[in-house]
Amino acid sequence: MANVALRFNGTTIAGVGFEVYQNTPNPWENNTVIGFNLPEAAAATLTIYDETGRQLYSRKGEFAKGYNAFTLNRAQVNASRYVVLQSRNRQ
Repeated sequence: MANVALRFNGTTIAGVGFEVYQNTPNPWENNTVIGFNLPEAAAATLTIYDETGRQLYSRKGEFAKGYNAFTLNRAQVNASRYVVLQSRNRQ
């Protein structure tokens, strides 16, 4: 398992509870869930790209501290994909 460090506003953060989990089920036919953990309440944006870098889907929300999840269906995302989850601390 690799060590992961995150950068927020130029500060490197490691081991503070920000995690993105494998989508389940995987592989998926109709629906899948992408779970994530936030160390504090914050805004988060899920963005999905295809293999060429074209943005296929983006969804923003305000989330509580702890476990949260985005649920996707096949109609929303129908291609090979890469997922990016960004979070900003509330100011």
